[in-house]
Amino acid sequence: LPIPTTETLKLGRAYSTCKECLPLILTTGLMLEYLDKRKDDEITIFFMAKTAGPCRQGQYHIFQENIIKKLKIKNAGILTGDDEKSFNEFGNKFMLIAWITILTTECFEDIRSVLKVLAENKKEALEIFNQEFENILQAVKKGNINNLLNQIKTSSKALSQIKLTKPLSQAKIIFLTGEIYVRREEFSRLNLIEILEKNGFVVLIAPVSEYLYYSNYLAKENKRLMINLNDKIKARISDIIQRIFEKKIKKDFSETGLMHYDLVEIEKTMNHSLHLISK
Repeated sequence: LPIPTTETLKLGRAYSTCKECLPLILTTGLMLEYLDKRKDDEITIFFMAKTAGPCRQGQYHIFQENIIKKLKIKNAGILTGDDEKSFNEFGNKFMLIAWITILTTECFEDIRSVLKVLAENKKEALEIFNQEFENILQAVKKGNINNLLNQIKTSSKALSQIKLTKPLSQAKIIFLTGEIYVRREEFSRLNLIEILEKNGFVVLIAPVSEYLYYSNYLAKENKRLMINLNDKIKARISDIIQRIFEKKIKKDFSETGLMHYDLVEIEKTMNHSLHLISK
């Protein structure tokens, strides 16, 4: 789906009470915009994650299914995955491709901020960047894990040829964190990052992958009430595999000199905060 606009926000508000979280309003607006413009014979499935506990995200997929029914929209539905099961319902291959894609796009977004601030020739640098990102997207669409990993290596080599005005180690860096959706969603951030970049700051954004590691963490810590032993074992295995691929992908991209080799350490984050909030 495209980046939301002010019109997307208005449409989402028209079908909600406006008391809901911003992600619900925007994703609902995007869904309705897409359904209005799609081909008549298209069958459309939207993915919406769900969760348990007090977070209203557990109601997102129900809310959006009800809108589809209320408006009598044909050939459209919601596909949901459960964070209590670490989104393992779709099979290992799907989850692995999704995980590699999430990590890769996070790396690309960090690299883009570096290029917009530090590249010697910003226009040329961003042209290379956009081409390599398109190459990654095409590799994802083909659904072959080995090809995707090979493309990551190839793209890393291409990006490493971009010259900077000074090393990344000397850059002024600001870390941006916040709610899991809005931290990485461009409309929600408005032009905050662009303003910081124009003032010479590289902006590194807290990763979405942190959320998946947190889901695994809760399963491993027996803090999930709705999952069985089999799901808990799957979560532990997934966590190990996810960490292996995170190290591999971030190592490839850090060798470009355009990003730091910085792994998500969810246990360290949690332990640091236990005196403030429960797991």
